[in-house]
Amino acid sequence: MKTIHILLTLGFTLGSVQARDFGRSSTVTSNRGTGSRVVAGNVTPGTGASRTATTTGAQGKTASASQQVTRIENGRASSGAVTGPNGKSATTSGSVTHADGIRTANRSATGPNGQTKSGTTTTTKN
Repeated sequence: MKTIHILLTLGFTLGSVQARDFGRSSTVTSNRGTGSRVVAGNVTPGTGASRTATTTGAQGKTASASQQVTRIENGRASSGAVTGPNGKSATTSGSVTHADGIRTANRSATGPNGQTKSGTTTTTKN
């Protein structure tokens, strides 16, 4: 009876979906001063992941980037943003889907001045 109880408990534990956080930071010191970089993220198995990174230069200027990937039906979707030390930002988005041997990738990017570029690539499996 104890063996069955342990197996059931283990099965429920392995079957649950839990998000995993990760992060790291580093510091660099040079003759110009000290700079740092901090990265943080989260991964949820079967659902998606997100990540942010912030870099601060020796002069105190900061740049940041973020990215998110989400699982969708037959593929994944992603979005991202980057902000430079001057405060200007750019964004990206896209998706990749697979269906009936056809892979479709959509991409789009918007620059700091509002200019947008996009494209679609379709690949057929032989």
